[in-house]
Amino acid sequence: MKKFLFIFIILFSNQSFSEELVSKSASMKLRGLMTVFSMFNEIEEKMGESWGTAWALDGINSKQETCQPSIDTLKKEMNTHDEWKYIYYSLMMRGFCPEIKQDTEKAIKAIKELANNGLETAQRDLGYLYHKGSYGKIKNVVEPNLMLAIGYYKMAINQHNSAEAAIKYSRLLMTSDAVMNDFELAYEILEKALQNGKSAFENENIYVAIYVNTIDFYNNEIKKIKAIKDEDLKNRRFIDLLDNQKYYDLALRYLDSGSFGGDTFAMALNADFLTHTIFNFRKPSRKELIHAYMWSNIALEVDHRESVRGIAMTARNFANENLSSKDILLAQELTRNWEFGSFDYLLIEE
Repeated sequence: MKKFLFIFIILFSNQSFSEELVSKSASMKLRGLMTVFSMFNEIEEKMGESWGTAWALDGINSKQETCQPSIDTLKKEMNTHDEWKYIYYSLMMRGFCPEIKQDTEKAIKAIKELANNGLETAQRDLGYLYHKGSYGKIKNVVEPNLMLAIGYYKMAINQHNSAEAAIKYSRLLMTSDAVMNDFELAYEILEKALQNGKSAFENENIYVAIYVNTIDFYNNEIKKIKAIKDEDLKNRRFIDLLDNQKYYDLALRYLDSGSFGGDTFAMALNADFLTHTIFNFRKPSRKELIHAYMWSNIALEVDHRESVRGIAMTARNFANENLSSKDILLAQELTRNWEFGSFDYLLIEE
């Protein structure tokens, strides 16, 4: 019951309404509440009733005078749950608890065994360890090894369809100078990660990763073109880039799926892309502006996070300035009438 009340307070505090659509806001927050409640239940099934202690231990990021009585619980739970073993060895690597002597080499060896035995957390975090060479705040733990990193990321993806591993692997493929950038594969990995049977709310980080990858791709291409000294070639490359909206359109498709699935961050990002203000490929259509107004309106109504609200407000302001009064009224009506999974908003004529 305490867990339920804690989640209720998080999701229902600081409410703000842009169009006074109280019933929709309450419905979406209740849906989010039930999703988070389900996520906590999954954690409890995986780690047992003492999962709160595991969460607290995993969150330690500085030296402690003592980690008791949590360490006693940890040592007890290690006998039955591999997740608890992982936390033990991660604490051994970090050296933040005096009850567990720091031994990086021993910890990494043990975490590798857990990864080979199929533990997703170990696989994912070993991928990041060899990708960056760091473990949390601890720098230079190992020498970066991208082939090892990719191997562990793939292990977590292939065995568990791990969203976090997919996000990190896709970023590696998009940005690393040490491996050949593979944009097609980066998007394929995220698309597969979305096929996990989870709600849009649970997949929010994947939608954000798709958005960030798309911005990085076009920014990097623009940067390369600007470095070309031959003006004719530079102009031709710019024209080619403007004609190549493949990844932009792909991102819009994914963000749209997250939007009608009810994730407000996806709605805000979708609205941002629909206005075409980040990359001025073309002037946004009337239909795109109406959809941008609708999605940003719903996000502003429901989500109190400043990161989401800032993006949504910018998109809605742009749409508001470029729509007629009649179309704004239509967008507000679509906002009021929209329901989870509804495609009715797509019926607007250009």
